[in-house]
Amino acid sequence: MRLPLLALTGSALALSAAVFAWQVPSARAATTEAPLQATSIADQDISDGYIYLLGRLLVLRQLQLDQQQGMGWNQLVHRKPGAVEWPNPNLDVVYSEGWVALDEGSCTLVHVPPIKARYYTVQFLNGWGETLANINERNFPNHPNGDFAVCLKGASVALPAGVQRLDLPARTARVLSRVELGSDWKEAEALQQQFSMKAMGTPRVPTVPATPLFDPRQLPGVEAFEVAEVALQEPDLNPGMEEVQAKVRTIASRLADPAERARIDQVIRTRAFADLAKAGPKIGPGTLVNGWVRPAVAGNYGSDYLTRTLVNYGGIWGNTRPEVNYYRAAVDAQGATLSGERTYTLTFTADQLPDKQVEYYWSVTATDAKTFRVLPNPLDRFVLNSHSSLQYGKDGSLTLYFGPQKPKDAPQGNWLPTVAGVQYRLLLRYYGAKDKVSSGNYFPPALSAQADVAPPRPVPVTLDNFIRAETDRYFSATVMRAGLGKFGHMRELMPVDRQSVVRANRDTLYSTAVFDLDAGPVTVTLPDAERRYMSLTAINENHEVLGMKYGAGTYRFDRKTAGTRYVLIGVRTLVDPANPTDVSKAWALQDGIGASQPAGPGQFEVPAWDKPSQDALRAALRVLGQGVPDSRGMFGREAKVDPLRHLVGSAIAWGGNPEKDAFYQIVTPVRNDGATPYRLTVGKVPVGAFWSVSVYNAQGYFVPNASQAYSLNSLTAKQGEDGSIDIRFGGCTAQVANCLPIMQGWNYMVRYYLPDSSIVDGRWKLPEAQPAS
Repeated sequence: MRLPLLALTGSALALSAAVFAWQVPSARAATTEAPLQATSIADQDISDGYIYLLGRLLVLRQLQLDQQQGMGWNQLVHRKPGAVEWPNPNLDVVYSEGWVALDEGSCTLVHVPPIKARYYTVQFLNGWGETLANINERNFPNHPNGDFAVCLKGASVALPAGVQRLDLPARTARVLSRVELGSDWKEAEALQQQFSMKAMGTPRVPTVPATPLFDPRQLPGVEAFEVAEVALQEPDLNPGMEEVQAKVRTIASRLADPAERARIDQVIRTRAFADLAKAGPKIGPGTLVNGWVRPAVAGNYGSDYLTRTLVNYGGIWGNTRPEVNYYRAAVDAQGATLSGERTYTLTFTADQLPDKQVEYYWSVTATDAKTFRVLPNPLDRFVLNSHSSLQYGKDGSLTLYFGPQKPKDAPQGNWLPTVAGVQYRLLLRYYGAKDKVSSGNYFPPALSAQADVAPPRPVPVTLDNFIRAETDRYFSATVMRAGLGKFGHMRELMPVDRQSVVRANRDTLYSTAVFDLDAGPVTVTLPDAERRYMSLTAINENHEVLGMKYGAGTYRFDRKTAGTRYVLIGVRTLVDPANPTDVSKAWALQDGIGASQPAGPGQFEVPAWDKPSQDALRAALRVLGQGVPDSRGMFGREAKVDPLRHLVGSAIAWGGNPEKDAFYQIVTPVRNDGATPYRLTVGKVPVGAFWSVSVYNAQGYFVPNASQAYSLNSLTAKQGEDGSIDIRFGGCTAQVANCLPIMQGWNYMVRYYLPDSSIVDGRWKLPEAQPAS
């Protein structure tokens, strides 16, 4: 199954390995402990309340992200196959999505085209992730298509003749339409385009609560309870939630006490996160058989808010059992974690074939255990399903293969590629499940690891090999996103919820590709960007910048000139994100980047570096980097860099440009406590392209903030009457221009693109920010 690149770069949710979702921490279902006492809050009550509230915050987070991306109320957005913004998507269907706003005097008209012999549904979910309804021929046999008026229950609205009314017990709802791709994708996409949604009248559009836009890898702590009251304004329709909601409100009421606030935060990070992690492997109270987990509930969760939160974290918008049954595998028959460098087989006997278990279709998808994204591979194959070109055994059995290379005797169509060194999960879906599957009495057979393939022994990371290990880490991330030998284009500024590099740049759009030069030379073509900044950087495995290229042209790279087997080509394209016309032009330039490697793509093979030693060394180098004020001698050819600065640069700003192309200045204010505001006035800066300022946390990453303000540059910042730009750090309000929020341990980086020599040699210096008066 071939999908567009966007399927690999969606922004939804990517949790830390330690925690959640289908693999993450878990939450407990409703507790039976005694009611809260006025004088204390039990640790377990804090954990229960947090887990319950987190499920709602995950939905609100997605709503805010959707609106940031331009999704309006009461209108459908048609996605290309695979182009969805949440984890564990169903790659067998083409999606359309939107949000419905309803009130007493207005309904929303949904049109469904006639569809024969193809699975489809239009799903509605409330603000907690509970499925409210599905429009399809199973639920509306007498009106399977045509117009549907989706109304608030009890609304008084006159409807045209022939319109089927559907009442929802919610003023807002998430909408997802799914159309099975099948064997004819063009027909599926043509049907998708016929779905529509529009308001009947003028509904009151709700104000979206400003809840934390947290990075899923760093779940919120006690601050989650600061928005408890606004989050709980959305009715939870499930019975028995009054007790846990009372706990949430009680916890929120104690935040004014600094000591109690600190204790609540500590309990969240120790008890609640641990409860989530403990529940993750079995998706709460799910059942584990043959290494496959079947959730206890799906789509409608009743009192099991633990499972609801886990699903919202790792597979938001799950549907109900009558529509689909889910099984997830994280281990093989021996209980060992599935890992991409190993080969596994999954064999169904003739009487247990998945086609016999479903009315519609089945599918199996492999996703990264940490990010829940599909595993990039040269075949662009991310799923096996009823429509795949499968070969069956002489006895009628079916064997599927999962591994980094196709086993010698495996049919090509039965193999799903994995990525060496990446732990993953398999998600098996049965649509229109029959008999034992629908009743919960069926589990797929266990996965069998091939005995002749052993996982590689981790290679310890030392000062001598850190640069190579760190470079392999970034190369691997690129291959995971885009596959080997092809460009992956980020269509938005570096997403704060999945930052692929430390000290990321949010002034430009990234296009990156890794090439195996052992397979032959590669030629990269840049389009004519006219006066727009567009640069090409070539980096080898030693983190040497082989060269910088500007302007339209064709550029060739081979093993001899690169010096290593693999090379990463990165292209930065300047964009004004607030200008839709400029964004479209930047995207067109990205699409104009070409790559030709007739003998490619080759293979991607890197050592299994020992992560703990690599993480420890990186952390130590970042501490050392706090004393390095700028990027002199960090990036370039080996003969032109300072060895120590190059080592530090690989840890604190991997992928930087040589100073003649881009000069970086890192400033850590003395009072970077997150509470003291600072101010910086920037006058004329001697650069050939542009300059920018970005704020990071102590680890060098952007931290999500309600203002969505992370960087300013000389092209987009508001200028004063004298042409200077006044930048504020902290103390941000709607009335303060050019303001960047700060946090504990903050620092900022100034980037100078095509700097004048006076910047590089220190003759010209930008003043440092000072505490604001």
